[in-house]
Amino acid sequence: MMNAGDVRRARGFAEEAASSGPEAEREEARALLERLRPDRVAMLTAAGALLLIIVAAWVAILRTR
Repeated sequence: MMNAGDVRRARGFAEEAASSGPEAEREEARALLERLRPDRVAMLTAAGALLLIIVAAWVAILRTR
């Protein structure tokens, strides 16, 4: 398991390697960057769940008034 700092550090190294160095290293760095990219489906699912919680809380507050 990687910590947040590890991912940031790895992304920084990979970005540097993707822009310079031998072609084989650049390809490997691009593949690593692709793996380190945030998962859009997971982020959208979490955002949807949070929005649902906020709406449910808002409805519950309005019903008590």
